[in-house]
Amino acid sequence: MPCYVFRGCTYLKFLIATSKGLSARTSLIVFMREAVVIDIETIPGNQEQLALYKSIKCTHCKYNPETHPKQKKDYCGECDEDSALKWPTAQAICVTVKVVGEKGKMSCFCDKDEYKVLSQSYDLLESLEPAPWVGFNVKEFDFVQLRMRGLIHGIPFMDILPTNKYDRNVVDLYDNLVGGKWNKQQSATLEMMCAMLGFNDLLYGNGRDVGLWYLNNELDQIAEHNKGDVRATERLYLEVYQVGQKYRKSKLKKEMTEDEEETFKI
Repeated sequence: MPCYVFRGCTYLKFLIATSKGLSARTSLIVFMREAVVIDIETIPGNQEQLALYKSIKCTHCKYNPETHPKQKKDYCGECDEDSALKWPTAQAICVTVKVVGEKGKMSCFCDKDEYKVLSQSYDLLESLEPAPWVGFNVKEFDFVQLRMRGLIHGIPFMDILPTNKYDRNVVDLYDNLVGGKWNKQQSATLEMMCAMLGFNDLLYGNGRDVGLWYLNNELDQIAEHNKGDVRATERLYLEVYQVGQKYRKSKLKKEMTEDEEETFKI
């Protein structure tokens, strides 16, 4: 049977889908969906956000001297230090999305207007319908930020994002490779993995500089950093999901070479 390609799917797969009861149109849509890499950048929000967060958080915090006077540590700086990482105190300023593949289009939305960044990202992602969603720590960070910051602005990311961490339409490389934050012994950053595998040149700048770039109105630097993370994540994704094919091909080549050598000796 001839096997015609439809943007990463095959006519054979298409026929199988239709034989299972899906309409021709639905089958084609399902198999035309492509893997999409996503990454976001956040900064600490305003003082009003932080004050509201602390008004609730500090009541239960074991380092609060007013409620836990016997604690040796009289203040915990976590609320201030990690404000860019927690959705109640953060602001999403950059979202980059790329369809996986050499010719896959990359789109970057970077602006000081959080609503603008989120709404533009939502519109694009809704049209793409990623299959799968690909990222690095997206389950614990990116998706949570998008859902909750979107909810605050009235943007329904929960309608299009994977519903839970066990969704099979998500490839979280941080979670898949080292067990995410739960495996503290083997945890590694994207920078570490890229360096060990030899393609850290795809990265741009350091995430710690995002806040400073923002204050200096250097949004172009933030955008380049975010796009670098997406390129590196895409490369890591391809390395992971092609390693088996490469290994088997290399093994077969080696076996064929050995067989040829045996034949020559005979």
